[in-house]
Amino acid sequence: MAAASHVAVVMSPNFTQRGTPAIFPKRLRAQAALQNGADLVLELPVCYALAGAQRFAFGAVQLAAAMVADAPAPRRKLRREILF
Repeated sequence: MAAASHVAVVMSPNFTQRGTPAIFPKRLRAQAALQNGADLVLELPVCYALAGAQRFAFGAVQLAAAMVADAPAPRRKLRREILF
C-alpha cells in the first residue's frame, strides 16, 4: 500500500448520527485532527449527519468523492488552521 501524500477528514458537526450530541465541540475535534496529521477537515452537512447509517455514509462518501482531482496538485507547504 502506498503512503498517502495528504489526509482529508470528513467530520460530523456538533450533533452526530441520529441527533446524538458530540462529546467535544466540532472546532476542538477539527483542531485535534489537524494537530495529528490531517491536512483538510470537512464538515459533513447536517442533513446527512443527523440521518441513519445509510444516509450518513452516503453523504460522507459523496463529499469525499467530490474532492477527487484529475491530476495531483503541486506540493506546497499546507497551513493547518481552522477556517470556519
